[in-house]
Amino acid sequence: MDPRKGLFALGAFGLVIGLSAFGIVDFLKGLFALLAVFLALGLLRTDEIRRHLPLDIVVIIASALVLSDVMVDTGTADLLAGGLLAGASEHGPYAALALVLVVTWILTELMSNNAAAALAFPVALGVAQKTGLDPMPFVMAVLYGASCSFSTPYGYQTNLMIMSPGRYALSDFFRAGFPIALTFQAVALFAIPLAFPLKAA
Repeated sequence: MDPRKGLFALGAFGLVIGLSAFGIVDFLKGLFALLAVFLALGLLRTDEIRRHLPLDIVVIIASALVLSDVMVDTGTADLLAGGLLAGASEHGPYAALALVLVVTWILTELMSNNAAAALAFPVALGVAQKTGLDPMPFVMAVLYGASCSFSTPYGYQTNLMIMSPGRYALSDFFRAGFPIALTFQAVALFAIPLAFPLKAA
């Protein structure tokens, strides 16, 4: 590619990021507009898009989004989280905190971290209110649990982005990510009560 075309492409991409950062243009819409410009100017060809955007990745991403929407719309995920957390307050605040953390972790391995946090957040607040405790430790448990997508490629986009180029299988993610997830959960469960004590609201 002509170096000038490369600089133009890089500058245009930076412009989209800048406009998105200031809230002037939606990032996704800006990228689609940039793609259209690149195609119109001949900087990018459709065969290059097909070659660098494997179909299996598109299918996995679409499936993950559909699964997330279905679980949210039908109330399945909310029912699942509520059922797992039912009676948690009877076993003490620390057990309730651990359950919020683990349930959010399970959800984020199955759907996007945003969807997992959105589902677990009201349940976590409900547990805090039921136990009469400060909600902040439970909020932090949701945040850390939703950030623990290491065991599957479905919960986070970057996992999916490297799956095809790296020729990874689901078992590779589980084998490498599950020990990290367990360590992450143990550290979070230890550190959250230290930084945000489980005290009465």
